[in-house]
Amino acid sequence: MRQYFGSPYFDAVAKDRGSHSFGGQTRESRITSEVSVVYMHSHRSTGIIGSLSMCGVVFFIIGGLGMGFLSSCSKPSEATDSHGGKAPAPVSVAKATIKSLPLELTTFGSVEPLVSVSVRSQVTEVLKEVHFQKGQDITKGQVLFVMDGQTCQAAMDQAKANLERDQAQYTMVAKDADSVSNLLKNKAATQDEYDKAKAAVDSLAGTVKADRAAIAVAQLGLDHCIIKSPLSGRAGNLLVNEGNLVKADDIPLVSIVQVQPIQVSFCLSQDELPLVNQYLAKGKLKVSAYLPNRDGTPEVGELTFIENSVDKASGMIQLAATFGNQARRLWPGQYVRVVLTLTQTPCTVVPSEAIQSGRAGSYVYAVTADNKAQFRSVTPGRSWGGLTEIVQGIRADEAIVTDGQMSLAPGSKIEIKPAVRHVNPDAAPLSSDLSGGAQSRPAAASQPQMEASR
Repeated sequence: MRQYFGSPYFDAVAKDRGSHSFGGQTRESRITSEVSVVYMHSHRSTGIIGSLSMCGVVFFIIGGLGMGFLSSCSKPSEATDSHGGKAPAPVSVAKATIKSLPLELTTFGSVEPLVSVSVRSQVTEVLKEVHFQKGQDITKGQVLFVMDGQTCQAAMDQAKANLERDQAQYTMVAKDADSVSNLLKNKAATQDEYDKAKAAVDSLAGTVKADRAAIAVAQLGLDHCIIKSPLSGRAGNLLVNEGNLVKADDIPLVSIVQVQPIQVSFCLSQDELPLVNQYLAKGKLKVSAYLPNRDGTPEVGELTFIENSVDKASGMIQLAATFGNQARRLWPGQYVRVVLTLTQTPCTVVPSEAIQSGRAGSYVYAVTADNKAQFRSVTPGRSWGGLTEIVQGIRADEAIVTDGQMSLAPGSKIEIKPAVRHVNPDAAPLSSDLSGGAQSRPAAASQPQMEASR
């Protein structure tokens, strides 16, 4: 080891490394010169101490070369223009505009029929005929079932026979009472005999009335043998087939639900109830129902019901909206995302991606007349359809940076990309994202979230 470092070869290598410099002595040549001096002193050392000194020199050389390499690689390369200055940063911009954004409350709800009926038989008879198919659209008054009706007809015949018998007896007793009345006038009969005859007439008169009522009941039973639909709607599954004995007021034969119109039931927090009542006092409130896995077009209805009390256990209150459902997109039992629109107000909006977050809060980069980035602290408001309201910090028609903010600093030169995004205030309303996002909750009675919170 000593002979190698003390040889002429070592000195030649040191000189050769020192010759490769850029305007002066390089780091390698300086290190080699220092090593030579260290070696001369270490050459006088003997034993273990000298060997350890030489090992330290070698590690010193390797560490110094590595640090020099890393320091040269860590220097960032900055883009420069043809004159040696920093090149403008390419960015995308858009203009802030005035647009009416809705103040909305978003939650989940379930579709429910306005009217639901379970059709049952009111007589005990054998089911003779079924006049519809399960799942069929039903109109009000349409015949659904026809019962055999033999039992009811027999009851009708018996009631009529009883009436005829009792009427005959009534006629005879009435004549006897008239005879006793004439005898009483001639003092040929006592008052007690007349009273008995009069009581017999009154008793049979009541019996005749009862017989006529029995006939009416029997007729009602016959009428109930023909079961008609009480409403227009959609028939469900047929639960009893022809030929089965059906008992009065027993299992339902079929269920019918009304699907046009239809309602959506949902819940809101009690904290949001005063806000709902405030805007409901000014007029009707629009409710939009978004179906999962569909396009962004919602079904639109209006708020028609608010429960009269808040649930003590959950602090929620139930509401319902009515929808015309002309296209029948809403179906009983579905879960939908519900958006209750309270009002719409004009405000200054920017694309949501233009707003950045920092230590001091939210900020944007505005574009000056000489194409420089100007730092602006802003106060964002509600968000809707990719736009965010700016309560303070930006005026309408100001250009702001929407892409490329990471390469900017206050006062940086910018170069606007060819594609410039302009927010058109006359464009059609943007559809809300159906994925629910921050508003998505379990469908049962989820805590709603107000998208328009300030």
